[in-house]
Amino acid sequence: MDLGKARDRSKVLESMALRNKITKNINGIKEDIALLKEIVEKMINIYQVHGTRQPEAVKPEIGLEIIDLVANPDISRRKRTPCKVKRKKIILNDTTSSSSSESVSDSESDIEISE
Repeated sequence: MDLGKARDRSKVLESMALRNKITKNINGIKEDIALLKEIVEKMINIYQVHGTRQPEAVKPEIGLEIIDLVANPDISRRKRTPCKVKRKKIILNDTTSSSSSESVSDSESDIEISE
């Protein structure tokens, strides 16, 4: 009889431990949701105060992707190559500075690149 009571008691303790773990996870999720709601409310308030257009509603999947990108930023995106215009300006600057012995006319040095 004592062995049966011990088994029952261990099962009860296991289920209570599992319940506590689940409760903690649920509370953590509720806190995260409350934090996200607070952030969204602040953003809406900022848009209303400054009179700018509020962002359009996005699909939940896209919203989750945005949250994931904010939470886990892609480091490689920070070190991306410059845009075409900047690359062309860098190339032009390199060619003019490397050929210091050659004279560059004013019309060639004032080239503007726009796309």
